[in-house]
Amino acid sequence: MLSKGLFAIALSCGAVFAVTESIAQTYPSRPIKLVLGFGPGGGADSIARLYAAELQKLLNTPVYVENKSGAYEQIAGRTVQTAPPDGYSLWLATTGGVIQAPLMREMPYDPKKDFTHIGVIAEADAVLAVKNEFPIKSVDELVNYARVHPNVINFGSAGTGAPSHLLVEYIQSLTGIQMTHIPYKSAGDVVRELVAGNIDFAVAVPASAAPLIKAEKIKGIAVTAKERLASLPELPTLEEGSISELKGMSVYAFYAILGPAGMPQSVTEKLNKAFNHISSLPEMQQRAVEMNFRPVTGTSQEFTSRIDQELITWGKVAKRIK
Repeated sequence: MLSKGLFAIALSCGAVFAVTESIAQTYPSRPIKLVLGFGPGGGADSIARLYAAELQKLLNTPVYVENKSGAYEQIAGRTVQTAPPDGYSLWLATTGGVIQAPLMREMPYDPKKDFTHIGVIAEADAVLAVKNEFPIKSVDELVNYARVHPNVINFGSAGTGAPSHLLVEYIQSLTGIQMTHIPYKSAGDVVRELVAGNIDFAVAVPASAAPLIKAEKIKGIAVTAKERLASLPELPTLEEGSISELKGMSVYAFYAILGPAGMPQSVTEKLNKAFNHISSLPEMQQRAVEMNFRPVTGTSQEFTSRIDQELITWGKVAKRIK
């Protein structure tokens, strides 16, 4: 027989379970807001709207994208951080907003404590490219040239501490080379300067680099993916080169879903399953090839572990810059 105390605890646990189940069954009962830290029309916006449309069909409720661009995704993150933890305000964030920005500057949130980690939904690789006039055709040649000529090669990024900057710093930390950093205001500025020949080297997303490489306006020398990209099959991976320090290196940005801290576990699980289902759709796989990203699936716990791991990896790189 249960004592009165144990009976009260059991009754309380049962009530919590019943409420949780009730929330899962009734969620969602109104529109869901997917907040994005980028403006309309870019690659992240396209991915957000693609997933929002599929989520709307799957959950049979309106899902809309709210663009809150600026401040390294800080505005978007803060919007969701301070929203009620009911699953109706979600942040579609990237590696930059969740990992790299908090390492480089003061942010109003802690990515580990202030959010519910729902899951990673997509990944995007990077292309390493040089200006046409630069007498280099591979990463091997780039690294070897930089070793002989330290600080002669200049590279552009979308600003100090931007993902494109940190990736090049990561390569430099592994290989011991030194190049000169030229920060710009945006990724678009970097690509334009590379085409104009005003910088030697840059990192770009496949969506912007592929058309320019095919038009022979810049030269692609490698991709950071584990396998060659369908959109640029002629470009080797870093693994295929002969630079030993880059063997096994694959770097890609993630797109992930976060909610305010304290969301009901049942709602978190329902959303995680929904986004995993969407990423697994054959039509999503096809659209991903066209849009140069890779849909992925995984658990909330795996996302949390990834945050922990990437904060360590990129934290070491960030110390080189600060």
